[in-house]
Amino acid sequence: YSKLIDSGLERDRIFLTGNPMHDWIITEQCRTNNKAYLNHNFDVSKKIITLITCLHAEYDDRGNSQRCYEDYIMKIYKSIDFSKYHLIVKMHPNDSVEPNIYKNQLVQFKNSYNNIFIVKPDNSVSVYDYISISDLIISRSSTIMEESLCLKKKIISFDLFKDGPSNYYNHLNKYSS
Repeated sequence: YSKLIDSGLERDRIFLTGNPMHDWIITEQCRTNNKAYLNHNFDVSKKIITLITCLHAEYDDRGNSQRCYEDYIMKIYKSIDFSKYHLIVKMHPNDSVEPNIYKNQLVQFKNSYNNIFIVKPDNSVSVYDYISISDLIISRSSTIMEESLCLKKKIISFDLFKDGPSNYYNHLNKYSS
């Protein structure tokens, strides 16, 4: 859009469609694959898993939604071998910072604190920078999964419930990763 305007085309003849962040994926291809860029103390011998989801709204119709969100996080934390992987938790902009479910569920993982990085919503680093350094993306139901596939990343669509929101993303099964 900006390039067309700069080239002299009239604004009323240009229509912006889709998610402009997708343009960034294509044109920028993620500024860096440098893990040091993100200012975390990564052990370069470990692979990076990034959890990009939200802990609001999607389970609100399930009785005790707060418990569902806590269970969701615990199942993910318990499934990761922190001797081999780092976990980056990229909080959704609408997730609660206080209380912070991601942080509160870490009590059982004191020995893994150095391997879990929780990125709050006000962090200025783009989610695509986190995707670019990741070996695997975990989400429940988000366009992040599609965008990660565009960046040739492996994804896991994880849901607590067989009939949960991830069912709406079954079209992703056509991708090999």
